[in-house]
Amino acid sequence: MKTGAINKNINGWPVIAKWLNINGKRQSDLAAVLNVTASAISQIKNGHILLNENQIYSILDYLKIDRDDMCRLYTLIFNARLNSQSGGKRNSSSKLLVNVTNFNEDRQLVVSEAKDVAADYPDSFCRVPLMTLKQAMNYQPALESIESFARYCSDQTIVFPGAQAGSFALLVDEENATPEFTHSSVLLVAGGEYPNHGDMVVAKLRTGQVITKYYLRHDDVIRFKSVASDEDDFVWHYQEDPGYLQWMYPIIEANVKLRTGSYKFSE
Repeated sequence: MKTGAINKNINGWPVIAKWLNINGKRQSDLAAVLNVTASAISQIKNGHILLNENQIYSILDYLKIDRDDMCRLYTLIFNARLNSQSGGKRNSSSKLLVNVTNFNEDRQLVVSEAKDVAADYPDSFCRVPLMTLKQAMNYQPALESIESFARYCSDQTIVFPGAQAGSFALLVDEENATPEFTHSSVLLVAGGEYPNHGDMVVAKLRTGQVITKYYLRHDDVIRFKSVASDEDDFVWHYQEDPGYLQWMYPIIEANVKLRTGSYKFSE
């Protein structure tokens, strides 16, 4: 499948290149495995041709890519293709990124040491405080920043690429799972920013409920829209009811945990 995009992440090439090097293989070897020309490999590398599902599986099997880098490969591909499809509709800085993991239940998402991560990504990863949705319910915006509150109420941290100052992370636990994000998902939240129309946000309502919804604003009416069709939207006429919302921040990245083998790409 051809594409006009020029994006090496659209086929996860940084991961493929890494494992070609690990295995002492060349691009011509990969071309033979995929039964394509050397020129086609160059176009795959530069994002002009999209790998299909069977080709991705062939690469994973041929290069024996480990579980961590397999997840990274799928994450790169998913985000590049998702953002490519929505390109031009919104500013790229406000697009929600989704990271896909298939870790076993005993695999910890929280990292206490960043040295292994820093070895692969020395300039791109930042550590942010991590708290649960239940802990976030106790945040009072009049007293301190939410990033400061997160550091105070939890001693856990997680590493994210490109996290900005004021960012924090939310762990979606089993008790407080939302229709948008499953149990064990981790959300990177821009604690120092206001959301734009169309952003996915985390917000606390006057009822004490913390929600994750799409934020849609039309004049004096705010709608918090769910991605689940059977979930009711929250509608807020903010001029008439200014106290309905207590705080709200945009979610800029999500690590979504899926069962092993449940995530596939279609051509």
